[in-house]
Amino acid sequence: MDASPRFRAVLDSILQQTRSAGERSVALSRLALWLLLGVRLAVTRSEHGQDPRRLFTLGAVLFINVISTVVVHVALRKPDPRRESIVVGGSVLVDSLSVGLGLWALALWPPDDYLGIFQSPSTAFVLLAVVAAALRFSVPLVSLGLVLNGATLASLFWYEHVFHHRTLHLEAALTVAAMYCTFSTLSFSIVIRGRQLMIDGSTSVLDTARVARHLGAYVSEEVAERALSGQELALGGQRKPVVCLFSDLRNFTRYSEQIEPEQLVAELNEYLEAMVGAIETEGGAIDKFIGDAIMVVFGMNETRPDDAARALRTARAMQRALAQHNARRSGQGLHPMAQGIGIHMGIAVVGNIGTASRLQQTVVGSVVNIASRLESATKQLNVAVVFSAEVATAARLHANDLPTLRALPPVALRGLDQPLQICTFTSDGALPSVTVPAT
Repeated sequence: MDASPRFRAVLDSILQQTRSAGERSVALSRLALWLLLGVRLAVTRSEHGQDPRRLFTLGAVLFINVISTVVVHVALRKPDPRRESIVVGGSVLVDSLSVGLGLWALALWPPDDYLGIFQSPSTAFVLLAVVAAALRFSVPLVSLGLVLNGATLASLFWYEHVFHHRTLHLEAALTVAAMYCTFSTLSFSIVIRGRQLMIDGSTSVLDTARVARHLGAYVSEEVAERALSGQELALGGQRKPVVCLFSDLRNFTRYSEQIEPEQLVAELNEYLEAMVGAIETEGGAIDKFIGDAIMVVFGMNETRPDDAARALRTARAMQRALAQHNARRSGQGLHPMAQGIGIHMGIAVVGNIGTASRLQQTVVGSVVNIASRLESATKQLNVAVVFSAEVATAARLHANDLPTLRALPPVALRGLDQPLQICTFTSDGALPSVTVPAT
């Protein structure tokens, strides 16, 4: 059993919510029961010689239950572990008090057809109170209920035997005793089994959260949620518009050959962590890491009208994040990093590729290849970010907070019949206008 503080917190929260919900139900049921009993006694008063004192006592019990029900619902309106414990414990006392007063009123001022406590159907209320105690999912409270209700039965038997000299009907007494032991065992079983089920449920919740957290480190949040929801993950895909962003570090391969592998991994992870924060801010889905390269897709799971603008803002955020990262590296005596970013948009196939035992959600199509080649073109063009004119035009339609852009000479890319119109950022300033080349 996991005894970690987080596990205990989850379990305590589930127990508190369960007890609170159960307590409200018990209070309403108890009130309804005594209301119906009061109505029945009032109707049959003349038939069975009901003593007014008994009716008065039952009226007092009904009043106590009304007050108790109101207190329970008001006190448990907001979660409060300490208040909940007091209210639930007090409610167990109200159960026992209500049954005790009702049975004592029956014994002190009995109707004409009363034959003794062990032969009265009203004894069933004791058994009902014993089972109701189990709904609090607390062994001490069940024990308290058993002691109080057992004391009620014992004291009534003593009173009737000593003061009224009623003959003990052994069969009736043994039946009541057997039922009391059976219901007591049932109550403890409910508590112990119920708590175990809640422990198992809490463990399952924590395990699911742990798996989701770890799974989310490898795939996008949407994919992780779909996998954990039990939905079938089938091979195949669908055509949809996406914006693809590629980034890659400059000269990192040569640099990696000069340092120890452990330092290489540490530096690369620090860089990727800085970039992921910038990417996730705009809702980009990281398709994969390819060494020091990052492939990001906008519109992989949900197509948004401003995906192109999100991609451009992501590129700018990545540049700023890299500048801050380089400032930290400088303080550690390390060389600064440089990256290139390429962005393109178009129709791609989004779906699962691989085999039935090994799936990967990815994006396939020329838009991916062109974005990658635009990233490579940043080296020859001596700029940090290059994106197609289609991206610039689409971004302008859905955002007015983009940095100014400038056109670059069209670039010939492998796989394209015509040179591609491209743009880059003019400066780091964010201006409301966007200049794009004529297409």
